[in-house]
Amino acid sequence: GEVAGNQAVDLLNLTEVLQRGLDEAGRRAFVACLIEMTRADGASSELEDVLVWRVGTLLGLDDAAIAALREARSAPSA
Repeated sequence: GEVAGNQAVDLLNLTEVLQRGLDEAGRRAFVACLIEMTRADGASSELEDVLVWRVGTLLGLDDAAIAALREARSAPSA
């Protein structure tokens, strides 16, 4: 209802603030952090993947950059 709508995250406003405050490296780091959070329970859901992609594109990252961040986060640590 109305309360849920008022509490919903406004991705446009959020990403506009981040665009102003972060350089490209910072925006990439933010998306990488989101990817790590979506995998905190062992795997990310389709909804989480779509949300990360949407935030990444609103931050000016292209599909290849987002895919590279996802791949880097799924690579085993040395």
